[in-house]
Amino acid sequence: MNRWYLGVPLAGLFLFGVVYVQFEKRYEAVEAAAVAAAEAARIEEQQRQEEARREAIEQQRQIIETRRLEREAEMRRDEAAARLRAELEAERAEAVAQANADLRANVTLEQKLAFEQELLRRVQARQASLTAEKEFLAEYILAAVENQERLLALLKDYRAAEEARETLRQDGLLSDAERARR
Repeated sequence: MNRWYLGVPLAGLFLFGVVYVQFEKRYEAVEAAAVAAAEAARIEEQQRQEEARREAIEQQRQIIETRRLEREAEMRRDEAAARLRAELEAERAEAVAQANADLRANVTLEQKLAFEQELLRRVQARQASLTAEKEFLAEYILAAVENQERLLALLKDYRAAEEARETLRQDGLLSDAERARR
């Protein structure tokens, strides 16, 4: 029986070893497959991220290139507009110079005409003011003559009153109290 005590556990251990080694190989294979799948997924994710980063970089490059081209086109448009403005300004300056030259030729005659018209206007204004002053003086003289006639009539009345009072005084009809009152 001794053999059985030693043989059965050894056979069980051998059987356990065989099953364990096969299970461990399968487990390592499954674990290696899971690790390989995880590594493949990680690598695939990295590749996807790298591809997305490359696409983003390429898009940014395209955007930068587009902006650069737009800036260059805008600079060309601005330069063309500046040249056009300069040409138009030169044409305008030339037209102004020509107009000034034409104007200078006409200015002398226009100035003379304006001067003569101004003199005529001043003469007419002076003549109108003199006419108004003449009318005022005529009215003033008429009023003065009327005032003179009234004053002469008043003086005449005053002299007659004085002569009448003098006559009354000489006749003694005028009392001292009435003389003091006057």
